[in-house]
Amino acid sequence: MATTQLLNTLSASFRKDAFSLLLSDALYCKSVIDSIPDDFFDYSPEYSVLFRAYKEFFGKYRNRPKITQLKSYIAKYAQKTNIDDEVVEDVLDLLDGLVKHKNSAPAYTKDSLSNAIIVHNLNEVLSQAKGCIDDGEFDMLLKEVHRARFSGKERSDAVEYWEDIDDRIERRKDISLEVVPTGWKPLDGLMANGGLPRGGIGMIMAASGRGKSAYMGDMAVRMSRKGYIGAYLTLELSASEVMTRFDSAVSGVPLAHVPKKANKVSNAIKAAMQNPTNSITPANLYVQYSPTKSIGIGDIESFIDDLRIKEGISLDFLVVDYFDLLKMEGSYTDRTVALEENMEMLRGIAGKNNMVIWTASQTNRGGVNKEDVDMGDIASSYAKVFPMDMLLIVNQTKEERENGIFRLKIEKSRSSVAGTEIWVKGDFSTMKFEFFTEEEAEDLDLTSNSPISSASSVTAPSYKKKKKRSGPANSFMGSSNA
Repeated sequence: MATTQLLNTLSASFRKDAFSLLLSDALYCKSVIDSIPDDFFDYSPEYSVLFRAYKEFFGKYRNRPKITQLKSYIAKYAQKTNIDDEVVEDVLDLLDGLVKHKNSAPAYTKDSLSNAIIVHNLNEVLSQAKGCIDDGEFDMLLKEVHRARFSGKERSDAVEYWEDIDDRIERRKDISLEVVPTGWKPLDGLMANGGLPRGGIGMIMAASGRGKSAYMGDMAVRMSRKGYIGAYLTLELSASEVMTRFDSAVSGVPLAHVPKKANKVSNAIKAAMQNPTNSITPANLYVQYSPTKSIGIGDIESFIDDLRIKEGISLDFLVVDYFDLLKMEGSYTDRTVALEENMEMLRGIAGKNNMVIWTASQTNRGGVNKEDVDMGDIASSYAKVFPMDMLLIVNQTKEERENGIFRLKIEKSRSSVAGTEIWVKGDFSTMKFEFFTEEEAEDLDLTSNSPISSASSVTAPSYKKKKKRSGPANSFMGSSNA
């Protein structure tokens, strides 16, 4: 059965759903797009051009493009293939419509599209079967039948390590397609490729009031200023409070003075946009407030889809502040199972949307007064730890607390060495944080500084060179709690 004949048996609404699925589900698209023949959508000139350009982009970069990138690539593809301007305009209009289109039955669409791909590819193999049999190429025939049988299914293909070495290493150079850096240089420097891998989920764990939200807000602003599109979903502070923290961090104006120094804050934010660091213009950063326990994992997925539909963008990162305040989904009698399942679903959202997710969790009562917390002190359920790719624990001694110093311990990591500590000098009055490697912390006598006493100070703290000590080099670096 020809491709066009096969698709003509499917409704127009299904075809629309099918292409919307390819645009929105990065993991599924990556699994099946190579198995979809170029003429699969040739029943329509607009769909044909859109699909061929999209497939070509995906084949080249192995990643789903942002809508703006795809539009630009369509224009280049049209010029290369001599497609009329009128057709290009119709293609771009179709793309806008597909972006706004929300598939009401994604599971049904995925199954139906998968079956359509399989049927088409099996028919292609069977049409060539007689030739293989006549030539005695039975192994080839079996191989092609097997390939066609599973061509429409979501999967992760095995990759042979020793083949295509140069191509693999060349592709690795463009790490922006694979990771999203946190903007915390010491932490990014410890992670493979310089950031948390897309599809991964990271968590910051600390006792109540030790700065989880402040750290995640700082990270969100840094990622945005590095050109990564993101969203901050807050379930505790209002959107206005979160954005005031962003204002303080960008402008250097203390939180308490932000309302009174509106002009200074406004000018500082505009300057950051007009004169970006490293010639990177800050990317969109959306803030959404939802009351505690009012939304669950499904609502987060809808939130991401709504941004894609309304704004025509795909997120690079999402901050959920924070996981313990989400409504648990599913009919579970065991809260431990519910927490683990919901964390797995959250990680699934990151994979599906080719993004990273950062969230946070409290320590339990046993970890509140400890100076060196570990993952066993996480609140509610240790099972939350299993699906995550990175767990950072905020630790702090009494002396460090007096001096505004914190330590972020990498308790679990799939992309760096666990057990390493990142040192932080923090001023919560201005939402300013400076990050140091352990070696840099050893070179600076951070614990000798007096406590931060002025809430109006907007300048970066100065440090004294540490005096030589007779004791162990890391004798003051053992415990923590932040």
